[in-house]
Amino acid sequence: MSQESSLNDSRSPKSGRSRIRVLITALTLAVFLVFGAVAFLLLFGSQNRMASKSKDELIQIVCEDNASSARSLIPFLQESYNQAKTDDAAYQRDLQKILAHELTDIQRASDAQLKQLVDEGLMNLKYILVIIPPVAMVTTGAEVLVSNDESLVYNWEVPEELSDAIVEGDTQYIYKKGGIPSLGIEKDGLYIIAARPGAGTPELVSAVAVTSIEDRVAQIDAFLNTEQKNSRLIFSLVMLGCLLVLFLITFVILSRLIRNRISKPIDDLTEAAADVMDGKLDVNVAVHGGGDFEVLEQAFKEMVGSVRMMIERSIGE
Repeated sequence: MSQESSLNDSRSPKSGRSRIRVLITALTLAVFLVFGAVAFLLLFGSQNRMASKSKDELIQIVCEDNASSARSLIPFLQESYNQAKTDDAAYQRDLQKILAHELTDIQRASDAQLKQLVDEGLMNLKYILVIIPPVAMVTTGAEVLVSNDESLVYNWEVPEELSDAIVEGDTQYIYKKGGIPSLGIEKDGLYIIAARPGAGTPELVSAVAVTSIEDRVAQIDAFLNTEQKNSRLIFSLVMLGCLLVLFLITFVILSRLIRNRISKPIDDLTEAAADVMDGKLDVNVAVHGGGDFEVLEQAFKEMVGSVRMMIERSIGE
């Protein structure tokens, strides 16, 4: 009984066809999964580059907007300067104190006025600094003459890049992604050169506003992250649908091709072999011209014919 069952299993082509289809399905699925993974990686890389570029452009817009708004300081600085210049003798005395790093009454009054502006939330500024560049000083470095934070006057070390930007005259702002630690700004700090010598300030000094755009940058990050997630979700759904359709089309085409070129000839040969094993020597073995098994089919047909002739001869004798 077991031998008969084994014989029947060996005659059945279904198990062979099933294995072939499983292998073809697995191979096709693997190819499309690899293609999908590569497409996702390329998309994510492209999105990250575009998001980074978009973020830089949006930050630039925010910085330019703050720089434009900071020019509103010019009328105030001009008025303060005109008031301070009314008494030439006092101005000369104050100049000597400034050179000796001593605070003057004018400085204290200006500090108080700037402090009031900052406390009232003027453009969300953290500091307003009146800086005298190194080219106008006996000392080698730029120095703070007036500030809303009086402790910074003469004491805060003006960064070289800010000092150079004031002297060069082209830069409107300096964005510091890592913040300005010396002024307590942890990230996304912004120097705004609101006025330069002769532009609403005394002839030798410049006005610099300092603020943090951390909140604006956080809004930009949140917006870009949301857009990235939405676009990735849409792309994932579209890509998944396309891969599924392509997989089904490819699977159907390959299945038909395998059936016509491989499975059907094998099935025909298997049935013919089963008939021969049952003693049916008049079986007709079809030869598919141009097929992958044409030689095998022809050889099997000739073998069956030879066996039939041998049997017929032996019976005749």
